Parts: sequence; structure tokens; C-alpha cells
Amino acid sequence: MPDALANVRVLIDRGIEAIQAGDGNLAVNELQTAFDRLGDVADRKSRRDKYALLGTLFIRLQAGERALAAARAAVELDEALGDRNLLGQDILMCGTAIGTLGNHEGAVAAYRDARRIFLEDENWANAASATTNIAIIEGQNNIDAGIEMLEESLGYLARQPFPDTEITTRIALVQALVVAERPPQRVFEVAAELFRKFWDELRPDQRENSVGPLDIAIERHLAAHRVADPAAWKRNKFPEAYG
Repeated sequence: MPDALANVRVLIDRGIEAIQAGDGNLAVNELQTAFDRLGDVADRKSRRDKYALLGTLFIRLQAGERALAAARAAVELDEALGDRNLLGQDILMCGTAIGTLGNHEGAVAAYRDARRIFLEDENWANAASATTNIAIIEGQNNIDAGIEMLEESLGYLARQPFPDTEITTRIALVQALVVAERPPQRVFEVAAELFRKFWDELRPDQRENSVGPLDIAIERHLAAHRVADPAAWKRNKFPEAYG
């Protein structure tokens, strides 16, 4: 059907407008209609792209079942198209959708499948994304394993940078190092690099989630090391946060 893709685009645009207007119910209805009509689109790559977009939007709306259906449809098309990069990305999205449904074990399994593909293809940035996602979940029960995986993610990101994932990874690592009561020096290193590279891009909640645990590490450090002017020491070491 020649107008099928255009009709789907209109429905998705309406869904996005509804999200921006704060009308989640309308957004879900418009996007579900788009999903239902995607079967009429003949071009497989166009269908895949729209399923992936719908999956992302449904995740944003916390519509986990719908997100998972869209992500799985995208995965099926990735396999038919033979596109391993997109396959890994859409399996990663399956993991996120599964996680929104409260199935953390299933989410980790999907993240591991995606991670395997990315590592095989030396797609380091996406491997870091998958690794960080695993670390954040598994670190809740095994903080040391979580820290190890977050450090591994930073290694991948050194080979292929991806700012969004590095921000998430560094914030999670700062938090984990503090919870595990690791030596403050590593907390300082991770936080200083986060602030140096990304301070202006950090959202208010991201600043809070990194500066808060950093404050705890600083208190521990200053309790063991006398400093004449603690406020000046903080400003000098972390000028973006305390300057």
C-alpha cells in the first residue's frame, strides 16, 4: 500500500505530540494504531525502523508490553535483513522493555545477548551500553561485580566514546564505589573526569546523583586527612561542582 508508511508516520507524529503535551493515554493509542498498521508497509527496513522507534516511545511511556512487542518485531526484521548492529540494538531494547515489566533476570539475559553480538563485532560503544545496563542490575545484589563491570564499560568507551553511556556509567560507578566504601581516590578520579568532560551537559538530577555520593567520599577523606581549608580543597579539586 503506497500510503501505508506515510499514514504510520502521521500516527507516530501524533503520538509524539501527545507525549510532549503530557497526554500519555492519547500517545499510547496513536502509537498502538501505528503499530497495528505497520504490517501494511512493504519495505522491511522502513518497518524495522518504525518498530524500533515505537519501542523507544513505548518505553518512555512505561508501556512495557507494547514496547516489548515492538522491539521483538524489530528484532525479527533485523534477522531477516542480516543487520547485526541493529539486531544488537534491538535486543538491547528488548532488555529495557523487559526491565520495565519488573523482570530483571530476563532483562539481564537480553542485555547479555546484545553484549555478545557487540563484542564479537568490536562495537565497543554499544558493548559498553549493554555492560553498564547489566552492572546496574546485578550490582544491586553483588556490588563488587557491578563495580568490575562498570570499570569494564569505561574501558570499552575509551576505545569508542559515547557520551550518554559514559555519563550513566560514571555516575553509577561513583555511587557504587561509595556504597562499597572503596578508597575515595578512585571516586575522585571517576567524578573529576565526569565533571571535566560533561558538567555542562548533566541534567540537574544527574548532578545531584553524582555530587551527593561524592560529598560522602570527601567527608571520609577529610576525616582521615587534615586539610587547612576544606572548602578551598573541594573547589580546587572539583571546580565544576564546588567552584
